[in-house]
Formats: sequence, C-alpha cells, structure tokens
Amino acid sequence: MLNERIYMTISLGLSASEVSVRTQRLVSLMKMKIGPKAILVISVVTLVGIGSWLRAAYAKPWMDRKAAESITLGLEHSDTLKLGDIIFQTSRSPQSRAIQFATHSPWSHCGILVRRQGHWSVLEAAQPVKYTSLSEWIGRGKEGKFMVMRVRATSSHHGPSDIQALVNTGATFLGKSYDPLFGWGDDRIYCSELVWKTYHRAWGVDLGQIQTLGQLDLSSPSAPSLKKARLGSGDLPTDTLITPEAIRRSPLLELVVENP
Repeated sequence: MLNERIYMTISLGLSASEVSVRTQRLVSLMKMKIGPKAILVISVVTLVGIGSWLRAAYAKPWMDRKAAESITLGLEHSDTLKLGDIIFQTSRSPQSRAIQFATHSPWSHCGILVRRQGHWSVLEAAQPVKYTSLSEWIGRGKEGKFMVMRVRATSSHHGPSDIQALVNTGATFLGKSYDPLFGWGDDRIYCSELVWKTYHRAWGVDLGQIQTLGQLDLSSPSAPSLKKARLGSGDLPTDTLITPEAIRRSPLLELVVENP
C-alpha cells in the first residue's frame, strides 16, 4: 500500500491523516470484495486461461502435426495419389481470408504433388518456391483440410514422359521468391500461378479461367488489404492473374480425394 499512499499524497494533495483513512477504507473494501470464494473463482478462471493458452500454443499444433502424419502415412500406403496431382488447402497466411472472400471459396493455396526420396511432397510457391513434405503441408493448413484434383483421364498427357516433363517444368521455378502482388512475370511467382504455368508450359493445358483483380469480389472487409497489397493507391490493373479457386473449377480436372 506504500505506493498508493505516495500517489495520494503527491497527486491528490492529501494530508497524512487523510491518506491513512483512505488507505484503511481501500483495505477494508478489498477484504470485503475478495473473499475466499472470489479468490477460488479467480484461481479457477486463471488456471482455465493458462490451460487454454498452453493447448493453443503447444497441444493443438502437436495434435495437428500427428493427424497430418497419420493422413500422409495412409496416402503413402495407397495408390490414391499420382505425380502431378494438384492439392488445395485453406492457408493460414495473412492474405488467405481476403483471397477466400474475393473468390468465394475456402481454398486459398495450392501446389503440385511430386515424389521426393520415396515420399510425397508438394511443389509450392511459398517463400521461396520449394518442395514441402506432404505431412508438413497438410499440418500447416487450416484444420488439416485439403482437396486433391487431377487432369481427367480423357487427357492424352498421362504417359511417363508427360509426367516427367511436368515435374521438370515445375522444378524450373524452384528458388523464385513469392509474389505477394500477384504479378504475371516470372521473376516472382505465387501459388496458383506456379500451378497454371507449370501445366501450360509442360502440356499446353490451361487450367482455370484467367482473370483480372477487378473481376474478383473486393466488397468484403478483408478485400481492401488484398487491393492495397497489389496496388497501393492506384487503379485496378488489367493484367492477368489466376486464383486457386479458378484452377479448382477447371472442367479439365476431376476430384481425387478430399479431407474431410
């Protein structure tokens, strides 16, 4: 209570006796309001809060990682996936929510499935373009949800040489920086642009409808951040872009698996 007395003496200009009286009243009030039951309630609430924080900080990520490893193990021991399949997820990145609103879709990130050292990995445009193990990729997405799609069997591009050409083309983008402005050049690249250009250059296949930023829904509260990141204060550009949802909706693709 010494600090409170000093404060009342200096800041409020109270005499020593007045400070003493007010201090005693404060002590009595605290004793009256914070009894054993109140202390118990405060302790329980504090412990619950600490428990929730620990679960969010440590237990939940651990559980998500284990679930992703289990799912990946099941896929490794099945013939569900094939080289070149396209995988989608709901990213936890800062721009993800804006992309979801702008495209009216939960899918805000995508990549191409490849085999690396006998295991499934995802070629993705992160920072930089790189291979990410499938278990890590699934665990990094929101709630572990993902969708895998494949060019339909009616396509003529399913031979070993075609698949290898696809993998080799995708590899030419390795190491390139991520493009947060969604430009169409090759110096930087974003996720769906990587997928689209890989298929276009390897097979001459165009997956999804090319759009401009102005054709997306920028009316949501999250959209201004997407517009600002791309434009600053300028007008909507007319250069092209491709979104994960546009690729997913391509009539050339068919569903392979979705979790959940």
